[in-house]
Amino acid sequence: MVEGKFDIVFAGRTVPSKSMDEVKQNLARLFKTQPAQIERLFSGQEVTIKKALDYAQAMKYQSALKQAGALALLRKQESHTVESVAKTTNQQPAINPASTDTASANNASPVSSTSSEHTTASATPVETASVSQAEAADDGDWSVASAGEVLPAIEKAEAIPEPDLSGLNIAEVGATLGEKRQQEAVEIDTSDLTLGELGRLSPEREYAQKEVDVSSLSMAEAGEKIPQQKVEKELVDPNTEHLSLNDK
Repeated sequence: MVEGKFDIVFAGRTVPSKSMDEVKQNLARLFKTQPAQIERLFSGQEVTIKKALDYAQAMKYQSALKQAGALALLRKQESHTVESVAKTTNQQPAINPASTDTASANNASPVSSTSSEHTTASATPVETASVSQAEAADDGDWSVASAGEVLPAIEKAEAIPEPDLSGLNIAEVGATLGEKRQQEAVEIDTSDLTLGELGRLSPEREYAQKEVDVSSLSMAEAGEKIPQQKVEKELVDPNTEHLSLNDK
């Protein structure tokens, strides 16, 4: 998780797909305030909407504003700024019980238009819009349920049965896996073989000469054309008795 504290800063930038009037109306519903109060957010200057939030809370605020059409920035606070905010919070005076009724009456009255630009909204975006951190990355498949909402039960997948390993065992360290096949040695009879002396050549084999009768052959003179032997083909006498000519 990202460490540190973050401020939600808005400078008037809106989502291109929504008009300015639509964004202002959405913000008025989001913060439950009058449209006149929302006009101060579009002065062209940076307005800090919320201060000193952790990363998860800041992302939820940013996502809620984006769903309404406003593009807010997350600005990380410096360490000394966080310490000063914590110190200021610790130094706030305790509320006098006698002034409780007065504070309740003030909360019931409309929001004054002279409040500071850095004052936070009366209702948090987390309560008025259930959006998630994933929507900040243009992913609409995720959402955050509202406080107190009952989540649907998740169907549990059937457990995969454990495989039967009873026929397996683990070999000892250094054991050779697999059985060696013992092949029977083939006995070769070499009793009729001998080794010749070093440098000895194999004896030449003598071949019997054959007499060929060439008395019927002759050689043509140089330049004489040698006639090609014609193969006499047997003449075939076809039977045409079953054929006839039709008159046109």
